Amino acid sequence: MVGMAGYHQQLSARPPSLVVQAQEPQRKIMGRTGLIGFSCRPVEYTEYSFIVHYEALAWNVRLRFSEFVEFDTSMRRMFRSSELKGVDSLPSKTYLSGNASQDLISERNRHLERYLNSLSRSDVVMQSGLLKSFLAFPDEEAVVEAREDANRPNTYFSAGAFAVCRGCRALLEGHRDDLDSGLCSVCARHTLTLSL
Repeated sequence: MVGMAGYHQQLSARPPSLVVQAQEPQRKIMGRTGLIGFSCRPVEYTEYSFIVHYEALAWNVRLRFSEFVEFDTSMRRMFRSSELKGVDSLPSKTYLSGNASQDLISERNRHLERYLNSLSRSDVVMQSGLLKSFLAFPDEEAVVEAREDANRPNTYFSAGAFAVCRGCRALLEGHRDDLDSGLCSVCARHTLTLSL
């Protein structure tokens, strides 16, 4: 039996909560160049988008299914199956043609969300840093600054390359968001709608 001091030590050793939310996947087209500079037929692929919430930070990650397969293969080589108990498996690797069913893409998206969240509950995976690398975690300074700023209402801050919305704490992207006001495009539209 673990005493109270041991119990609190176990709790403090556990990494802070990580939650991943799937966003709407997008079909993309990528041009390819073949041998000797000849143009090949363009390739269509699906990009899966997720919002990663960790402590007081949130940011977007866009990944292709092939990146998940590569990550999962590396992870399963790194750990014994007994260490990965409770970790979901990847959805089946199905070729999605140009007219792929949106239902199939949506189902895979939900399955990938469950997969990532099951990984976040695995102590051995979280402590390895493998998932943090895969999900493009901000540096430790950004996490510390977010922790400090989380208690300040309606503040906007920039931690290195990471600027966070003062409304919803999502990571701001310069090409779509208003960095001067500190609002993401969704919160800015919502504020504009309320003021009209």
